[in-house]
Amino acid sequence: MVNCEVCYKRTKRIPIGAIHNLFLRNGWKDWHTRRETEQYIARALFIATAWSGQKAIGIGTLYGDGLFTTSVETLLVDREFQRRGIGTTLLKMLLAKVEEFHPYSLTTDVHLRHAERLYARFGFKRHKASVFLDHVPTANRFIALVRQRRVSRKLRANRSRQRR
Repeated sequence: MVNCEVCYKRTKRIPIGAIHNLFLRNGWKDWHTRRETEQYIARALFIATAWSGQKAIGIGTLYGDGLFTTSVETLLVDREFQRRGIGTTLLKMLLAKVEEFHPYSLTTDVHLRHAERLYARFGFKRHKASVFLDHVPTANRFIALVRQRRVSRKLRANRSRQRR
């Protein structure tokens, strides 16, 4: 068990090697090279990280355009630091950023039950027969906006007809 204070950062200006090592320590072999990790960080819409001193112990990333589609692409907490609220804090940071964007959809995919339970606490719901989760509050906000726009268009059309 490691006792330390956790610091959080909201920036892409982070030591790439520390993030790359976090991926490798936790069996994420998708990032074979440090360069690929660097490109992944550079292309992200938003990055939130957790640190114990100089050691990266968690990362959350948002990808997408921030307007139409946004996804929680990565939420990873070092095995050694799990079950301490770090993943919850990172997800809260990501969702706070999403609130600034107001995208039409927010999704993620999961392959682990404990991760799905975490996401469910924040309003995500699984698609039938897939690993994808929709953030229901974001989807509902979009549906309400579309309905509001339809009603506004109908009202304008009715007013226009009445003037004729």
